[in-house]
Amino acid sequence: MARICVRYNRQAVASQLLLSLDGRSQQQPEGAAEATTGGVTAGGEQVVGLLLSLGSVSMALRKAVDAGSPDSIQRCISAVIYSAADVEDAANDLIRVCKEGDLTSAGRDLVASLVLNRWRQDGGGSRIIGEDVGVKMVLRALHGASAVAQHSVMVALRTAITAPVAQAGKDEASSSGDRWWSRLGRSDPAESRVLIRSDAADMFRNAGGEFSGVYGTTREPSAQLSAVVLQEESDLCRSQAQLERLSAMRGWTRGGEVEEARKLLTKLKVLPEYERRWWKVAVDALVEAGRFSELAQMAGSSASGGPPIGFEPIVALLLENQQFDLAKGLIGRCKDMEQVASFYETLGMREEAMKAQQLAEQQRRSIGGSGSILTGWSSTIAGAVMRGGFTRS
Repeated sequence: MARICVRYNRQAVASQLLLSLDGRSQQQPEGAAEATTGGVTAGGEQVVGLLLSLGSVSMALRKAVDAGSPDSIQRCISAVIYSAADVEDAANDLIRVCKEGDLTSAGRDLVASLVLNRWRQDGGGSRIIGEDVGVKMVLRALHGASAVAQHSVMVALRTAITAPVAQAGKDEASSSGDRWWSRLGRSDPAESRVLIRSDAADMFRNAGGEFSGVYGTTREPSAQLSAVVLQEESDLCRSQAQLERLSAMRGWTRGGEVEEARKLLTKLKVLPEYERRWWKVAVDALVEAGRFSELAQMAGSSASGGPPIGFEPIVALLLENQQFDLAKGLIGRCKDMEQVASFYETLGMREEAMKAQQLAEQQRRSIGGSGSILTGWSSTIAGAVMRGGFTRS
């Protein structure tokens, strides 16, 4: 009947007939259940298609949302987007269609999530950036400012993980200009370019500003916390991008990188928590680079208590790499006399080794015969090196 009405130019009547099918489908007998698949009636797709052909996009969208059919909803979204002149028109038209369709809150959430998922799916692999004005307009209208801020964080995080350090050529930027997401993702394809790692820092900062705006209107503590965390993430990402660019340009051969890492941890106020970890990584990095003088100087200039990992593993690594003179300068600062005795034996200094062994015996007696006073990583690495079986993980 609806097709006949269309043939005789009675679009309004056809639309009402198609919408009336929804009420009838709810009164189907149990024997007709096999005509339904996944909660969508067998003719639901055809109904949405006919409504779209009639130009009743809002009715088609409501029908698709009521049926819970993601494929039908995507057809409606695509119909709106591809008929629009530019990105802002596409977003405004989609928002208008949702309002005219009188969608429920759950329906608006479903449409917004499908728009966002499709944008991420099609745009995520290309690493192309344009102002995603359209996506943010749709999210703001259907979900609110908080959803826009969350979207910005996801884009920033994807960029930080996948973007290259340096700018690539223009071919990649132009290769996906006809993608679905580009119609709703950017207003001018000529402005597109391949993302690089430093872009993520700006994105995190902007997302933090968006959460600050959310906090200003809602006073949600989580929004305020997100703003603070994202600013710190922006600083960290910017520092990482700068270090990666330096590494790509000249490598790590001029020195100072270990101290630079320490300054960065201090700036981010996480050094106390990562003090031991920093020393472990710094020692391994300097040994691997063969910068033993810098390693000995770093250990010797540490605070009065010495490195938190102890001097023993550093001396053991210096001996393993035949840096005997540097090792001699640090042996006197070791606390485990049993290890000191082993160090002196390696150096062929038997008299000093015997004296250290005597002190080691006194140490064992003073602590109840429990053996070496070293614990954890420093004892393991020092002992393994002296046995000739050390392997850095």
